Order: sequence, then structure tokens, then C-alpha cells
Amino acid sequence: MAVPEPLPPALSNRAFRAREAHTLGVTRARLRAQDLRHPHHGVQVAHDAETPRDRALAYAPLLLPGQFYSHTFAATLWGLPLPLPLENGPIHVSAAAPQRAPKGAGIVGHKLDGSHWETVELGRVPVSTVVDVWCQLGSLLSVGQLVVVGDALVRRQLPLATMQQLVRGLARMNGRRGAKRLRAAFSAIRPRTDSPQETRLRRLLVEAGLPEPEVNRAIFDETGTFLALGDLVYPDHQVLVEYDGAVHFATEGQAFRDIDRLDGLMAAGWRVIRVNRSHLATPSLIANRVAQALHSRGGPNG
Repeated sequence: MAVPEPLPPALSNRAFRAREAHTLGVTRARLRAQDLRHPHHGVQVAHDAETPRDRALAYAPLLLPGQFYSHTFAATLWGLPLPLPLENGPIHVSAAAPQRAPKGAGIVGHKLDGSHWETVELGRVPVSTVVDVWCQLGSLLSVGQLVVVGDALVRRQLPLATMQQLVRGLARMNGRRGAKRLRAAFSAIRPRTDSPQETRLRRLLVEAGLPEPEVNRAIFDETGTFLALGDLVYPDHQVLVEYDGAVHFATEGQAFRDIDRLDGLMAAGWRVIRVNRSHLATPSLIANRVAQALHSRGGPNG
């Protein structure tokens, strides 16, 4: 099989339109070679578009001035936690009025009214700001799912937004589709979370009628010695609910540190309830365990 001739350097490692290639002397026959992919009509790229960033770059040559990635696709570019069926969904492209909504195979186009939508450049492509993305998801996700995304925005490590920025985003959504769900979700968002699963666990307990635990609270013993940063904490009853994600088992050293940390908490009188991914499939069992622990220490019975 003949090896295709190299593409001009200006076209290497990126998507391009056929007419751009023609201006650089690339023949039609070369554009039909098997080493090129055709993710969209009139667009060629030298590799399959697999990751969200690959997909964004593959469609980028078709973006017109003023168009940008939005909604669930922008959420994947920001690395926000979405329900699994939406993670590999279509590409959402928005245009500010009076431009028309973009069209194309695998494209969901939006015509956004007003001038309050903002964009940034993320990975060499225009994307809705992370707060605008959360607002756009108001018409697509449930309240619980919006809480998970909102917690991820104001997380403890490397937060993408502040509560004040979410408040400003909500104000711009008044009277718009999804505003009611966003307001309900905002009231349940808590800063300083560490993972989407931790958020889901917190919401599970609240929806079961239990008091809301404090998020990532520092725990000290009676002498003031720091013991741990607890995931979900009921300080008045010395009950700690810990979500054990993959990071807890990443290395043997981490596993040993977790064992020592939890032993120290239990020695100080804390009741520790550990939850992992499989437990989330049986929410009533988790809620009952926490309710029993609280009740045994004088708390509500749930």
C-alpha cells in the first residue's frame, strides 16, 4: 500500500477544511486517503476524535465568529460530572442572537437570547464560562444533578467558581428556562466538597430525612490535637460518614494512613461509617446505618 505524502506543516495534527487544504496545494485525491478521518462534512483530521477535546478541535474549523461550545458538551470540556448517558452525547454549539442556531449531524444548535452569556478560550476553542454552563444545564438536569455539578464548581481543591459567581449567574437567569431548578439546586450546594460521590452521599442522607452533615470539617480531640478532615461530619454526636473512593486504595501507604487515621478517630470516641461506590446502590441501608448511629448517641432517628 502506498504511503500518503505528508501534509503541509500548517495542517499537521489539527482538523482543517478542504478549501484550506486546497489553498496549500493539497489535492482532492490526497484528502481521500485512508489516513484522514472526516468527523464532519468538509472537515478532515489525521486521527480519530475520541476525547471531548479531540471532538471540540475536530469541529472547530466549522465554528463561525460568535459561536461557542455550550451546555453538556461544554461541561465535559470543563471536566464537570455529568450523568453517564450525557458524557458522550452530541456536540452543543451556541450562537448569540441574532445569529441562527448551528446545524449539522451530531450537532445540537442553540440560539441564545440576550448578551449576558460569556465565553472563554479553553484548550484553543471558545467555550461558555463554567458558571454559564451550570446555568445552561438548568433546563437539562434534575435538581440533584445540578447540585452535584454545583458542588464540583466550588470544590475544596482547585475550585472553578465561587458561590458569589453562582449567585450572579442565577440573577441573570431570572425568567429563563431552568431558573427554578437552579435556585432549588443552589440552596443545596455546599463549598469544599472533594468528589461527586461525596455530594451524592450527602444528598442521599438528606433525602432520607436525616440532618445534613457538615462537609469536610476538621476534627480535633479533647486536647485540641488535629485528628482528621472528615468527609461528612455530625460533630454534636461524634458521627463521621466517610466515602472511600479509589484514592483511598491508590497505594499501600495511603491505605495504611487511612487505617491509622480512622483508628485515631475511633479511639477518640467517634463512630465512623465507611461507604464506597457499591453501597450507593442501596441508599436505604446507608441511611439506616447513619440513623442508628445518630440515635445511639442521642440524635434524631431519621
